[in-house]
Amino acid sequence: MRGPLLISWALAPLLGCGAWVAPPDSAAINQEAINQAVAAAMQQQRFEQKAAAPVSVAPTWPDLMQPADGVKDGAKDAALIVAIENYDYIEGVAGARANAVAWETWLRNTKGVPHIKMLIDRDAKHAWAPVGRGKFEAMGVISELKQMVSLVKPGGKLWFIFIGHGGPGEGGKDGLLLGADVEQTPESFKVKGIPVQGMLIPTLSKAPQVVAVLDACFSGLNSEGQKLVEGLQPALHVVMKAPSRKITILSAAKSDQFAGRLPGVARPAFSYLALGALRGWGDSDRDGVITADEVQSYTRATLLTMVTGRKQEPDLAGDGALALARGAREAKPVLGSQIQLGVQPTQPSVSPVVQPIVPPIVQPSAQPALPSGADFGALARQAAAEDAARRAREAQSARQAKADADAKAARAKRFDAALSQDWAQAQPLLRRGDALGQQALSAFLAKWGDPQRGDLEFPNRFADEARATLAAGRREAEAQARREAEARATVAQARGKGGVEWISIKGGSFQMGSNKGSNDEKPVHTVRVRDFWIGKTEVTVKQYRACVTAGACSKPDTGEYCNWGQSGREDHPINCVDWNQAQAFATWAGGRLPSEAEWEYAARSQGQGREYPWGNAQATCDYAVM
Repeated sequence: MRGPLLISWALAPLLGCGAWVAPPDSAAINQEAINQAVAAAMQQQRFEQKAAAPVSVAPTWPDLMQPADGVKDGAKDAALIVAIENYDYIEGVAGARANAVAWETWLRNTKGVPHIKMLIDRDAKHAWAPVGRGKFEAMGVISELKQMVSLVKPGGKLWFIFIGHGGPGEGGKDGLLLGADVEQTPESFKVKGIPVQGMLIPTLSKAPQVVAVLDACFSGLNSEGQKLVEGLQPALHVVMKAPSRKITILSAAKSDQFAGRLPGVARPAFSYLALGALRGWGDSDRDGVITADEVQSYTRATLLTMVTGRKQEPDLAGDGALALARGAREAKPVLGSQIQLGVQPTQPSVSPVVQPIVPPIVQPSAQPALPSGADFGALARQAAAEDAARRAREAQSARQAKADADAKAARAKRFDAALSQDWAQAQPLLRRGDALGQQALSAFLAKWGDPQRGDLEFPNRFADEARATLAAGRREAEAQARREAEARATVAQARGKGGVEWISIKGGSFQMGSNKGSNDEKPVHTVRVRDFWIGKTEVTVKQYRACVTAGACSKPDTGEYCNWGQSGREDHPINCVDWNQAQAFATWAGGRLPSEAEWEYAARSQGQGREYPWGNAQATCDYAVM
C-alpha cells in the first residue's frame, strides 16, 4: 500500500531546485498542496536569514568638492591643514587626504582665505632641532603653525585642521597629536607627538582668533581590551580646555568614546560632517550663519543617528556662539534613507508540516514564485556603483590637488624669475642710499609684497636684503659726504695759496694710451686710478707769481714764447718752468703733481674713450683756440 508523502521544513529547501523525486507507481499529486508547502518553507527560510544577518545599506554622501555658497569674509585669515592618511609605523587614517583637500577648497574658494598651508603624510611631522647649548626648538608642524599665525591679520582667524591619530601624553594628563613617523613606543609618542595643552594651544593663542578642528583620537581598544573595527580611530583621552574665548576647539568625540569613519565610505566622519555643517547642513535656525554650537549639534545628532557599533559625540571647547560661516545655504542631505534589515521581522504564520495525499508525482511546469521583498542583488549593485563613484571622486580630487600644486609651483617659478630680475635692477639704486634709493625700495616692496605685512602668496626673499642694502648705501653716502666735506675744507685752506680751485675726480678703470699715437703711447692698456683732486684749470701766471712772491718758487725762464714777464698774460698758463719748479708750486699749493695716468684719466673726462674733451670730432676753432 502506498502511504502519504510527508514534506517537512527540513526538506523544503530541496523542493525548489531541480527535479522532484517520487515513489514508483505513485498516483497524481495534489499540486496545490505542494505549492503551499514550498511557499511556506521559503518564507520561513527568509525570516531566519533576516534575523541572523542584519543588512544595512549606507546613504550616498554628498561630494564636498562641489562649489558652496558663502560670504568671502576670510581675507584676514590663515589656515594650516594637517592630514595623515599613511603613517610610517602605525595604522593609517583612510580618507584623511580627501577630507583635507575638501577643507582647503572650501577655505580658499568659499571663505576667501589667502594663506593656506597643507601638510600631508610625511610632511606632517613633529621634531626638535638644537638652537643652542641644551636648548631645542620645535620644528615641523609647530614651526609651520607659527608661520601661519604670523600671517593672520588683526581681526582675522587662524584655522587649524588636524585629521589623524592622537595619543596619550606622559602620565595621561595631556593628549598628543601624532606625527606621521611616530612609532608604537612611549618614547616615540613623547618625542614625535604634539602636546595639545602643553604646546599646541600656547602656539595657537598667539593668533587673534582660533578655530581648531581635531579629528583625532587615542586608545584603539574597546572596553574588553580587544582591537576595534579595522579603520576605527580612537578618540583623544583628554578633556579639551580652551584658555580663553578667542580659542574655539571642535574635537571628534568625548574622552571615553571613539571616532571613526562614515558608514559605507572610507572618510573620517567628524571632519567630513563638520565641513558639511559649515556649508549649510548645520544651520538649524536657517539664518545663514553657522556657529560653533551649530557645528557641534549637527555632527553630534548625525553621528548618534547614523553610526552603529560605537558612540561618538563631538565635543566643543571655547566660544560656541562664534560665527564660523556666513551666507551658507546648502541644504543638508537626507540621511534617513538607510535600509536597515536588522529589525526582527514578524514570523509568518505557516504549518510546520503539510501532508498531502500522494498520487504519482508529475514534473511541475514552472518553479514556485519567490516571496516579494528587497532585491539584494540590486542593493549590492547599487552599493558597488556608489563605491565606484566615490573612488572616482577621490581620484578626481587627488588629480585636482596635484594640478593645483603643479600650477602653484609654476606660478612660484615665474614669480621667482621676475622677482630676481627686478632685484638685479633695484640693487644699484638701493646702494645710492639717497631719496632715489628709498623710492626704489618702496616700489620694490609694493610690487613684490612685504613679509612684514603678511600679504604674500610666495615669499619675497629679497625684502630684508633690500632694506639692508638701502641702509648700507645710506651709510656709504654719509661717509662720502664727510670725506668730501673734509676735502673741501682742505681746498679752502689751499685757496689762500694762489687761489687754485680744486675739483674732485672719482676713480675708476680706463683704457690708457693710444694705438694711433707715438710709440710711447702704445699699446692701449687698462689702468685703474683712485679718487683724487685736481686743479680746475692750468696753473696761471698770476698763481705762480704768488708762489714766487711767497719765496716758495723760483722765477721761470723768459723769452718770446714764455708768458712770464709778458704784459696782459696774467691769466695765461705759466710755461717755461721745469719739473722741479712745477713740483715746488704743487707742494706750496697743498698738492702734488698728477701721475701720467691721473692726468690722462682727468683729460679724458674720467676715462671716457674720447679723442678730445668734446668727443671724437676733429678739432676746429669752434672747439678750441688754435
